[in-house]
Amino acid sequence: MVCAIVLAAGESRRMGAPKPLLPFGRHCVIEHVVRSLQRCPIDRLLVVLGHRHEAIEPVVRPLGVEVVLHPDYRRGMLSSVQAGIAAAPAEATWLLVQPVDHPHVLPEVVAAQLAAGREGRGTIVVPTHGGRRGHPLLIHARYRDEIATLDPQIGLRELLRRHPDAIYHLAVETDAILRDLDTPADYEREAPPRE
Repeated sequence: MVCAIVLAAGESRRMGAPKPLLPFGRHCVIEHVVRSLQRCPIDRLLVVLGHRHEAIEPVVRPLGVEVVLHPDYRRGMLSSVQAGIAAAPAEATWLLVQPVDHPHVLPEVVAAQLAAGREGRGTIVVPTHGGRRGHPLLIHARYRDEIATLDPQIGLRELLRRHPDAIYHLAVETDAILRDLDTPADYEREAPPRE
């Protein structure tokens, strides 16, 4: 089983407005991300919400996702990862971690990551472009207990630091895996025209 976890609990401080609710083409950012993931070879989809959850939840509930409310979202992104993984089904084999502010989710990249993992190339599969790591991150469920104990101040990069031999860097041709929405300038650059 593959369980995708969308991280959408943050405060969007640098953006100055809730990133998940920003218009993005025909939808808002979080709806775009969820719909993109639903075209990927996954079995379950969790969305971790915290800041402004009362406004975001009505947008994602009709899409058939499972909402995980994370009251301690101010502890940082890793705490949202931990909340999502704790809520993932026990039978999940792979965990696909996708921050909502990386909106360009490509089904072909996710499929290639899963193929690499299932072929035994790595138990942590990271897409890369031009030598830079991007998103989403595919993690084997064998690490879920270890992730629960990681320091929120360091984050998931501590898991990668501990297990360098487990990482498979999947080189992809697109830089979409690197493009995120941190600032208003990023948003202006990345957002497709409203339809």
